[in-house]
Amino acid sequence: MADRPPASRKAAVKPKTATRRPQTRGRQRVAPLQPVAAAAGGVTVRVEPTRAASTACVVVGIPFPVNYWVLHALKAGTPAALHDVELFDQSVVAYVAYEAVLEKLAGSTVDAIKNKVVAADCGGQGGEFLISVSCAPTLAAARKCVGIVLQNLRWGTLFQRYANWCKAFEVRADKAAFSHAAEVANAAVQRGVIAVFTGKVDANEEGAARTADLLSRKTKDVGPKEAGRARVVTLADMGLEEDAVAEEFRPHAAPGLSGIVVQGFVITNSRGEPPHLSSGILYVPVRSDALVKRLAATAGASGKPAKYAASLLRLGEDTRGALVYTAAKGCHVETASLTISGGISESGASGAIRAALK
Repeated sequence: MADRPPASRKAAVKPKTATRRPQTRGRQRVAPLQPVAAAAGGVTVRVEPTRAASTACVVVGIPFPVNYWVLHALKAGTPAALHDVELFDQSVVAYVAYEAVLEKLAGSTVDAIKNKVVAADCGGQGGEFLISVSCAPTLAAARKCVGIVLQNLRWGTLFQRYANWCKAFEVRADKAAFSHAAEVANAAVQRGVIAVFTGKVDANEEGAARTADLLSRKTKDVGPKEAGRARVVTLADMGLEEDAVAEEFRPHAAPGLSGIVVQGFVITNSRGEPPHLSSGILYVPVRSDALVKRLAATAGASGKPAKYAASLLRLGEDTRGALVYTAAKGCHVETASLTISGGISESGASGAIRAALK
């Protein structure tokens, strides 16, 4: 009888049993991200992370007082949006500095891609001039953007840009007034700036300290060559009526992150021009004021404030982080209010709406 051929090795090996991964139902609970802070050489870094965003956002706060309404009109590109012109020259100098920074950050598609910039904005809140940049969700990308901002705050070189905007707003460009504003801005940077990193970005204490150290090397002393003096610009100088803010808006106290809650409530429940949030005051257009005050007065779980608060709290532990991210991206509040520390409740949010719009 002929010998049988040996069984092949492949047949002799037992098939592997697939190992099943343990399945979890629903959303896995993840510990909240923790804020960290560090300072070096006049630059203070705060990391206030949240998972409620898809990008990182960093706000550079300079202790340089500017006028919210002047910046608003400059961004709109028309003096028709002016409602107040206090600190006019300082505000124009701040805005043209932002323009110069934006050209370096995202002046072209190539620059935007290289620097991973998604959006940028500027504003004035609580005695600070703010520049915000949204970018790729990494600390390295956000740190690079702040470095570009600090490197390009060359206040003494901005006169021509300043003169162009003065001409567009039918105001005489004043070299002495420009020099004074540039000198104040440059001195503010030398006193110290704050960079708040928020959104989808995380860092430990070592990373925050390294970031502060690297950014402290980017600040430059670039003041004007000549000494200047301040001047006073009025709405009448532009042929506009005084007290325009009082005629067109109704002010409501809404400090800190509560201002973001109340602002969102007004935008959700009214049409037309949105409200303006400036240094803890929410300016609601006259046409919308009576409506939103009436809606804010509705009580109970079926009332408008309670429903809006419930919609915010759907994010759970990330709710406060989402408010911080929104405030940072739009330059809506001063840097001191940009913190994820502390909680928020439905009753607290609805109470803030009722208190502000009573």
